[in-house]
Amino acid sequence: QDIAEEWWDPIYLSLEDQLNGILYCFYDDNQKIYSKVSSNLDKAATPFYLTKNIRNSESIFNLSKKYYSGETNRSSGVKGLDIGWVTVNKSLEREIEKILNKLINNEKILPGNITVLSGKSRENSSLLGKDFIGKYKVEKSNKLQVNQNIICDNIYSFKGLENDIVILTELDDENVSKQLLYVGV
Repeated sequence: QDIAEEWWDPIYLSLEDQLNGILYCFYDDNQKIYSKVSSNLDKAATPFYLTKNIRNSESIFNLSKKYYSGETNRSSGVKGLDIGWVTVNKSLEREIEKILNKLINNEKILPGNITVLSGKSRENSSLLGKDFIGKYKVEKSNKLQVNQNIICDNIYSFKGLENDIVILTELDDENVSKQLLYVGV
């Protein structure tokens, strides 16, 4: 997914045997959220379609189907926890702090296992760029290290990563695309 056209040559050059080497390319057109990339997999050989989602729980898979079009039509069958929904009427930061209190204090979830993702850019978000959400220290996602604090970033920056608990917020903007919602879920 999101493979820039100029990346193909270095990818093939990394094969030990460039003529007969095997390259597996996993692709999900529903996750194409960057506009300057190619979904052209002509250089890849015969596609093998995955029809079973084994990455997500059944509840997350069922929610993601609202934003998905493609071959995957069933989940692994692992139930997982129910998805929670909260309507924010006043302070977004205060509502998220209440959720974090419950997760950390009542359910004993480690802060590093929690991610808060915004559907907005850093410039337009009321949360991103802050050092704290209420009393909780937050940091941007870092793909090279394990986070000890709560991750607070946008969906674009977190793409390709995962965490035990993900809180999606600031999705009310009409500019939030179907693909971005799918990636977030």
